[in-house]
Amino acid sequence: MVKAATAIGGVLVEAGLEWSTDEPVSSSAIGSIFSSMAEDALVRRLSRRERARIITALGAAKQEINRRWNEGEDLRDDGFFATNEEPGGDSFFEEIADGVIVASQREHEQRKLQHLGCLIANVAYESRVDRVTANWALRQASDLSWTHYMLLAVVANPDVVLPEHDLSVRPSWQSHSTWEAFSELGERGRNLMHSDRTGEHSFPNFRDHPRKQVRSPSGQLLALLLCLDRIPREDLEAVAEVLHEE
Repeated sequence: MVKAATAIGGVLVEAGLEWSTDEPVSSSAIGSIFSSMAEDALVRRLSRRERARIITALGAAKQEINRRWNEGEDLRDDGFFATNEEPGGDSFFEEIADGVIVASQREHEQRKLQHLGCLIANVAYESRVDRVTANWALRQASDLSWTHYMLLAVVANPDVVLPEHDLSVRPSWQSHSTWEAFSELGERGRNLMHSDRTGEHSFPNFRDHPRKQVRSPSGQLLALLLCLDRIPREDLEAVAEVLHEE
């Protein structure tokens, strides 16, 4: 357990101590946040797999934080890192970061972990993403599967061709499950994509084909926070091919 916490703490503290002193949130403040999270990790009983998952997600967060900093971006300075007056006294940033740690610890789909790490990093920079929205994004990111991630990315990629219509008969369980996942992204209550009716004046079809689907504003925000545009094209082509099965 101590080794697990040391590894996790190393990633967090290293990320926290790499800031220059002219940051809006000083290096000591960032270091304090990450150090307290590392200290908290000491009392968590982690299996080998849980440890590896958390380190993968936090490593991705560190990499993305450093990338944005090296490109000249500033951390948000709207009080998101400040201790709040609620029970426990955690900052809103700590709340989200801890939520990602818990989600990563339990996440069995390894390919999601890099994107969960991106959520921590992007929330640290995007002042337009308030606490409520950040928690909404975390819940969505935890609930969606890797297939959902790919489908949300593929509808925004013009280089990957989706089928013109749904299939009445699905040739395999993989095809069936992928189509179900595609449909779930547009269902009420999730509403991450919808039909693009730009310039359309005729009576709409009962069911729109996949090529007409676009991300909703919520879907665009989630894709941005999770860095879904970085999913390799070969993965997107593979999931599109399943949708083409007849």
